[in-house]
Amino acid sequence: EFTKKFMQNPNGKAEECLGGLLVILLERLVLAEEVLTESYLPIADTLVRTLDHGNLYGVFTSTGTSFTAFDVFFFSRWHIWDKLMHVHERATKRRMAYSLDFHPWEILRLAPGSNPNPEDLHALAPAQHILELRARLRRRPSATYRQLLLALEESFSAEIPQSFKDDQTVKLVLFTLLWGSGRLASHLPHVLRRAAAFGLQRRLVIFCGGEACRACEMAHSFPSLCVPMHQFALFNKHAMLSAIVNTGFDAIYLDFDTVLFQDPLPRIWKLAQDHEILVSRDFGSECLNTGVIYAKAHEATVAFFDRLLVWLWHNPFEFT
Repeated sequence: EFTKKFMQNPNGKAEECLGGLLVILLERLVLAEEVLTESYLPIADTLVRTLDHGNLYGVFTSTGTSFTAFDVFFFSRWHIWDKLMHVHERATKRRMAYSLDFHPWEILRLAPGSNPNPEDLHALAPAQHILELRARLRRRPSATYRQLLLALEESFSAEIPQSFKDDQTVKLVLFTLLWGSGRLASHLPHVLRRAAAFGLQRRLVIFCGGEACRACEMAHSFPSLCVPMHQFALFNKHAMLSAIVNTGFDAIYLDFDTVLFQDPLPRIWKLAQDHEILVSRDFGSECLNTGVIYAKAHEATVAFFDRLLVWLWHNPFEFT
């Protein structure tokens, strides 16, 4: 079984079965590269240390029999050479292109004062805030950010949730991610009906891709809240949160498979009085589960997402 402890003593495992160890490490590298479910670098480092221990340019030794690296890579029944070439091809032709749905200024505070303070924006009267959103439309925004700005303006027309005061301006949107077609997209009308039952449909932004966008435009009562995206990765979850709070709106992210049995705002709003970020946890445990995230339009929140997005950019990791 491959666990973190597996990589603690690669030299000992190399002595036991070098070919088997190399194949396991290469298989894990392929998985890490294709689906980004674990950190690539520790596995790659273990592979390099294993090869260094075996001395690629010298002689491998196993049970008293000497054989060269050439023997290991080309004639071993472990098919090590094929797997090395597969990893090499994946590394040179990465599935995850280093591109974004946003321009950097739309999701990052590139320099002090480069964007208005989110708390100041949040305090603006609705008419002034709408002017700020429209001013950003004139800055040649990305296609995704342009549609997000239009969705945020639409949310000003949403009804006031019961958990807020009647005269209170609520600058808050909920959003989820949905791409592809078929099974998940077929559930979108039901998701929207649940949101409508709590008066939240005009606040529910659907970041969508491919066929899912067409399904959203057909099912959503407010099609301007269907925001197209092109990079289908969970990195977008945090990029979207950052983009929204940088406009002065609070944001709630929901995994698409989150089912609302009641209005989530009263509970979240109560906790948010003393916190800038709220994250759900696994049922029955203390483990974080980022299926639900609340982010307040606050300077501390912006600083957090600045650091998180830069770190994720350099350390692609798909379970976030």
